[in-house]
Amino acid sequence: MPDVIGLKKDEAKDILYNSGLNVSPMFEYSDSVEKDHIISASAENGTQIKKGTYIDIVVSLGVDNRVVVPEITGQDTQESIKQLKALRLCANVENSNEAFEYIDNQNAVLNGRSVVVSCENEGQKLAPGSSVNMKVSKPSLKINSMDGEHIVHSDSVIVKVCVKNISDKVIIYITFNFQFFNQVGDKAVCSVKETNKAECVFTGPLNPGEERECKWRDVIYNRSAMCVALPYITVEFMDGSQQKMMYGGYVNFWPFGNEVSPNIEY
Repeated sequence: MPDVIGLKKDEAKDILYNSGLNVSPMFEYSDSVEKDHIISASAENGTQIKKGTYIDIVVSLGVDNRVVVPEITGQDTQESIKQLKALRLCANVENSNEAFEYIDNQNAVLNGRSVVVSCENEGQKLAPGSSVNMKVSKPSLKINSMDGEHIVHSDSVIVKVCVKNISDKVIIYITFNFQFFNQVGDKAVCSVKETNKAECVFTGPLNPGEERECKWRDVIYNRSAMCVALPYITVEFMDGSQQKMMYGGYVNFWPFGNEVSPNIEY
């Protein structure tokens, strides 16, 4: 067995082949052995080996400068791209209509931002310059405002939502899933439907760029209701496709009492 430790890969392979041996290369990172040089071999120098034997050689990939891809699912797309760029990674962005979850009062739906819905490379080690594959979902709807009020001398609640179509498609239906809470954050259960949840549907069309106020009367009947929350919205387009958007925004509409931080169910 000839001495090939420390030699360049091609030089070592030539020596082994000329000695009548076959070569099976493997690769690993090394802080001490230069890239493309031999770290070790499966047989020691000077050992008598039968011709035709396969010799495993370990070739250095050089210093491991790979970086771990951070968790970016649920984050703002542009911020995620900046984060990857700082790590010298490239973002391979694919648009998607998948639902995303970005729970915050200043959330993606409210601000019309694009959000990462999935990233297949999270947690992986990648070399600088590698591509990170991620799917992003841009909200189709922007919530400009939301409010509620009680009808005078009644338990009935009115809800108003101002929306804008920020997609490039015509919206046919928007389904709003509301939840109601009292002044201590407990569920304000409707005296008729016996639930604090209500589903309201806006019927379009709502063209790209168009804004509209959606208003519903008698959404629930409960005089103690003072907070309306909107956990999620489902948008259906003219072409039959849908997008479900987690929102999580809420508003206190009763003029008296403490600010409510409701325990919203998703």
